[in-house]
Amino acid sequence: MEDDDECELGIYNCDLNAECINTLGSYECQCLKGFTGNGGSYECQCLKGFTGNGVTCRDVNECLVNNGGCDQNAQCINTEGSFKCVCDAGFRGDGYQCQDIDECSSNPTLCENGHCLNYPGSFRCECEMGFMHPDERNDQTCIGKFTMQKLPNINECQMFSNLCVFGRCDNIFGMFRCECDEGYALDGSGGKYDLT
Repeated sequence: MEDDDECELGIYNCDLNAECINTLGSYECQCLKGFTGNGGSYECQCLKGFTGNGVTCRDVNECLVNNGGCDQNAQCINTEGSFKCVCDAGFRGDGYQCQDIDECSSNPTLCENGHCLNYPGSFRCECEMGFMHPDERNDQTCIGKFTMQKLPNINECQMFSNLCVFGRCDNIFGMFRCECDEGYALDGSGGKYDLT
């Protein structure tokens, strides 16, 4: 017994978005990629993540509403028929829940010549006296008056006026020192002078 191929003969009734698959003695309709249903006449529908009338389907951008349900510290990334959530830099998690990474606790050497301050998504260095940020856009490094890179000298005596009232300011590595005028001496705080 020889099988008639209904698909090849064109005697089948499948949806426009379905293909005919020949079987022994009959045929089946299978929806094309991007469609769902039984494939029979007017039965194909758009897959989840797509919208349309079953003849034409287009991707739904889930990220347009409420960031796709992603955490406030995550990016919603639309994909074909779906989406994914990815935590922002400085955060970790599955994208639906993101927690801040405390860079200061996880790496105690981050702020050489300064104190590391964590904040959501990043950190900054509070530089010790005699050290400063290399420029206004970089607050994650502290440099001194002499480094391996031969950066310019930081002279606190020139940068700040009146550091040494009734005395002379001497710039030394990483800080400054006050040399008192005759008749004056540093008090216990290191910044005020008393007559001797």
